[in-house]
Amino acid sequence: MSWGISENASEKEKLKAEVNDYFHGLNAVGQIDYICYSELYDVCMPILEECYDRMEKERKAESEDKE
Repeated sequence: MSWGISENASEKEKLKAEVNDYFHGLNAVGQIDYICYSELYDVCMPILEECYDRMEKERKAESEDKE
C-alpha cells in the first residue's frame, strides 16, 4: 500500500495513489522530468477514474443480470 494512504480509503483512491507513486518514482530517479510527471498526472488520473467507474457499473450490471 502507498505511503500516506489510509487503509480505509476506497479501492479507487488506493489505485490512484499507486499510479501516482509510480509516476513520482519515475520523476524521482530522473526517468521523466517534472513537466512530464505533471502531464501524466493531469491526463491519466481522469482517464483512470473513468475506467474504474465504468468497470464498477459493468460489475453492478452483471451482478443484477445474474439475480
